[in-house]
Formats: sequence, structure tokens, C-alpha cells
Amino acid sequence: MHDLDDDVTVCEAQDCSQVLRIMEEQPGFNLILLDLFMSGGNGFELLSTVCNRCPETPVVMLSGSTNPADM
Repeated sequence: MHDLDDDVTVCEAQDCSQVLRIMEEQPGFNLILLDLFMSGGNGFELLSTVCNRCPETPVVMLSGSTNPADM
């Protein structure tokens, strides 16, 4: 976790299972950024799970891939 300001906290996850664990331990996120190719799972499946658990939270999907076929 990184504190940016008194009211901003960033949580980092190394894989899909850690994303879900963090969401259970620390509910109430204002924004979720997800890597489409995060290790330990499928980014689209993770997106679906995140949206089902937190339908009110905006989610942004990112990718470092430069291959258009990956999108």
C-alpha cells in the first residue's frame, strides 16, 4: 500500500487471487485498475468477478501489450 495523500491509498496485487483477497479485506474502493494480462487468471473473468462484487465501483482495464490481437 502507498499513501499518496491523507485520503488516498493505493493497494497493489501481484495476481488475480490477491486482487480478490484485497477486495474482501478492504472493501469500499473508489476506483479499481486491472491489468488485462495479470498472472494467475484471465483478465476478463477477473473483470466480471470484480464488477459482480462491486457493481458501483468504476473499473479501468489496462494492458502493456503492444499486440493488437491481445485486445
